[in-house]
Amino acid sequence: MYPGTKLSLTMPDLSRHELHALLLAHPEGLRLCNLDLASLDLGGLNLDHCDFSGSILRDCNLARARARAASFRGADLCGSNWEKSHMEGALFQRVLADGVSFYGAELKETVWDQSQLSNISFEDADLTRSRFVGAGLKSIELNGARLDGCRFQGSTLMDVSFRDCIFDTLYIDEEQRTFFLAGGVPAGAMQVTDMKEDYYGNM
Repeated sequence: MYPGTKLSLTMPDLSRHELHALLLAHPEGLRLCNLDLASLDLGGLNLDHCDFSGSILRDCNLARARARAASFRGADLCGSNWEKSHMEGALFQRVLADGVSFYGAELKETVWDQSQLSNISFEDADLTRSRFVGAGLKSIELNGARLDGCRFQGSTLMDVSFRDCIFDTLYIDEEQRTFFLAGGVPAGAMQVTDMKEDYYGNM
């Protein structure tokens, strides 16, 4: 294995003990793509820089885990628990997430482009400068969430209120203006932009 190359795992099942040992042996991160990790307890583990792209993480416990700059592209997160986790800079493009709690999580500069999110709690989470471009958001709890600088262009939103969030500026497109006004966003806090790079950057 060349220096800086992540260990790639193809085994269908991993126990918490086995994964913890591998993480300690490979602090550069693990490649854990397209695995069935459903119901695995990952709570409190250091998953920085790991790649979970395409993996099944249904009903997993990731409470208080750390996965900064990790990738979860295309993963199934349904029913998982990420409360008080530290996920700064993580990539969540095209994930499927229903019934998931990110309560109190550190999620600064995370990317959720083209994801399908429903029945999600981001209560008291820090999503500063995160992206939801082209995403579908339905029944999202945002009470106390920090959203300053978040981008929502091209996203579809249903049953989402911004009245109890913390932000100075949100980036939206022209078609979303009415929805955001009804959702409690002051007109002066909306930055309307249809710039192409807002849709396709960081994909």
